Amino acid sequence: MRKVQKIEINGKEISFSKKDKTLYSVAANIYLVSFMDRIKKLSYGLLKVVPKDENGKPVANFNHHLVDINAEKEGVQEAKEWVAMIEYIKSFEKNKEGVPVIPDIYKHVDDSIIDIAK
Repeated sequence: MRKVQKIEINGKEISFSKKDKTLYSVAANIYLVSFMDRIKKLSYGLLKVVPKDENGKPVANFNHHLVDINAEKEGVQEAKEWVAMIEYIKSFEKNKEGVPVIPDIYKHVDDSIIDIAK
């Protein structure tokens, strides 16, 4: 069967109902956000993702919702996920050569990830 049957967050199933007005906070880079309009097509019309702000109003311009990592500087210093990832990895315990050691928790596939190609 090639359709979304359920969505879970932290093991808890979330509602597909149009009556459910719950908002979920999601962070994504501008590249990934550019593909959001394809979700409806890829889910055969079952899912329609409408990015909204914290007040539930649809977001028209994603450039107005970028994370500014330095509000002291003029303009927006857009946060980049690759910088955050590198900083996080730098916080890991180091081996004797000073190289960060990836924790075991990241070496195994999460059970919540499903291979849809099967």
